Amino acid sequence: MKTRYELPPGRYYLQRTRDHAGDSGQLVEALSWNDEKLEMEANVLEIGKSCRVGSHFTRMFGQDWWLTTPITEFISADEETWKFQFKTGNSVYDFGPS
Repeated sequence: MKTRYELPPGRYYLQRTRDHAGDSGQLVEALSWNDEKLEMEANVLEIGKSCRVGSHFTRMFGQDWWLTTPITEFISADEETWKFQFKTGNSVYDFGPS
């Protein structure tokens, strides 16, 4: 299994398996931090980077996006359907087109 997946633009969902919390939208980013700056890369899932999914725009009510801790492992990955399941330091998530 690969450690990095580049996704086609579109609308995706992210859902934590234990309580179904998460978000959906066209914003999908891989984020990583170092001493000098925050690095963001659109439409990417990658081990070692956090995943943010949600809206590019401020919403009237509720959250604008969901941010995970860094991805530690891909449990499953289907590049034909763009459905993934991955682990972070704290949780397991389902991810796919919505």
